[in-house]
Amino acid sequence: CRSLLVWLGAPSVTFVPGAAAVALPYGLGLGHGIVVDVGRAEGRVTVVAGESGRPLLDTFRVSPCGIEQLAQNFLEVVNESPSKSSVIASVSDAIALLDDFFCGKEVIDREVVNSCLHEAYFDVANPESLVRSFLASLSSCPIDFRKEAIRNVCCIGGTVEFIPNFERKFLKALADAFNGPSNESSHAFRSLRPLLDEKEGCLGIVHPLPFSPGIFAWTAASVFGSTGTLPIDQTVHKQAFLSSQSNDSARSKEAVRGFL
Repeated sequence: CRSLLVWLGAPSVTFVPGAAAVALPYGLGLGHGIVVDVGRAEGRVTVVAGESGRPLLDTFRVSPCGIEQLAQNFLEVVNESPSKSSVIASVSDAIALLDDFFCGKEVIDREVVNSCLHEAYFDVANPESLVRSFLASLSSCPIDFRKEAIRNVCCIGGTVEFIPNFERKFLKALADAFNGPSNESSHAFRSLRPLLDEKEGCLGIVHPLPFSPGIFAWTAASVFGSTGTLPIDQTVHKQAFLSSQSNDSARSKEAVRGFL
């Protein structure tokens, strides 16, 4: 906050509960939906509902599936493989290899990459996968909001942009979640099956987005900031901040003098 107000000269700073608070209402003009935000460190899923696009904080779920975690998993699989021909030295090197692979360069084993992708994002049996977090988030949403929310699934974040066809793969994983033999995961979320059914359900992903997934949240936040209707209880203004800092400094000096 100090860096933004003092060093960068921002007139005020508003704190919001994640990208979900701005992505749908200010990026897409939607009131209901589900924001799937996959960044560098983690994936976050939140249901948004109401005319003002209010995030339902009880539906907030986090999954350790950011690009750094994907690269770490890939690094471990490759380095522990009995048939390894080379060693990946760092997560940065793993990210570079994955980037080359996604750009069409066959530099690494396709099966290994697909296995790591499936485990991190699309495996409903994995309790830490993104699709599992999505189902847990949706099941925590009030029933009255579920049908409208599931129509507008919005996938944003740098990792979504990094992985080709991420939205299509995620949509397929959700549609396939209840296909095949019954298992513990499908049983736990069986109430969601009518919503996610490939033929009769109402699952839909907003694609393409008006802005690239990697900058979508920032763009929506800029629109939000330009409205001039920032929530008072979530906003810190520069003048008030500097005044409070000055008062705190004066009290600290007085306390030191009293101690001496």
